Amino acid sequence: MAVCLFVGCGPAVERNAETDGGTGSAAEDGTGPSESTGTTLGSLECAPMLEHGSVARSQLASSLAAVLCIAQEDCCADARPSSSCRHSMNMGFEDLDARAVELGLNYDGECAGLQQALVADLGCDVVSPSDITGLGACSIYFGEGDEGEPCDAVGTLGSTCARGLACAGGSCVDPCAAESGDRPYTYGYACVPGEVPVGDRCEPAAPAGDPCTGACAEGSYCAGPDASCAPDCDGQCVVGEPLGASCTFDGECLDARCLEGTCAAGQPEGAPCSSGCSLGLSCDAALSTCAPTPTVCRSTAG
Repeated sequence: MAVCLFVGCGPAVERNAETDGGTGSAAEDGTGPSESTGTTLGSLECAPMLEHGSVARSQLASSLAAVLCIAQEDCCADARPSSSCRHSMNMGFEDLDARAVELGLNYDGECAGLQQALVADLGCDVVSPSDITGLGACSIYFGEGDEGEPCDAVGTLGSTCARGLACAGGSCVDPCAAESGDRPYTYGYACVPGEVPVGDRCEPAAPAGDPCTGACAEGSYCAGPDASCAPDCDGQCVVGEPLGASCTFDGECLDARCLEGTCAAGQPEGAPCSSGCSLGLSCDAALSTCAPTPTVCRSTAG
């Protein structure tokens, strides 16, 4: 399967229980977290606001999977067929919703609608607009944790932090003030430094030399008896291979692609892509030349 450059990037929106539309706490009838039907009160001053609707919690997994998979099929040369993509993503989002229920989190349907609008607005752009690829617009799932308190994240969709706060480095922080990395998806919060996108969530990255039971930090990869099992095997994270070294997949190479079994720079933008494009580029099928990879495709690019 993904940074707040705004004039007037300010603090998170103030949380007011009296205007939360009943979403300030979990439902009292034992059926689980409540649903928001009002405006997206958790939106940040340093994030965009687009015209959007509300998404029912029962439809969240399927609708998020649909909007992302359709976008990838339209924009990405190496995308899976939409039907296969939807099935896989839907299962992942259902697992995240189950985790949110387990943590007793609230659900913001307006935020879910906004995040889908952000995907639509992004389209096949190859340059990420800063107002779309910022650290986060709002939390689809949210709890009651105050700034500085420890937190648990629910993928990139929210956390146990209160509205307007993001879970980064294990603590609730103000997203407008936090440094972010590249966004693996165009909804929710981006992975922060020290985290890497794995499937539909952000995970702490293991540095070179540590066991790679999770994902390895940027610039390193999981080496073991069977490197193809990464990131789920008990190997060790090692520094990526230099140009000219032998390889079997892109992740083994440091700032390079694995082309025909060798770490290579790849073809630059505008060059024929028959022999492989460099990092950040993919083959434009219409022109058969290397072109910048659309933002929505970057989580699926090899």
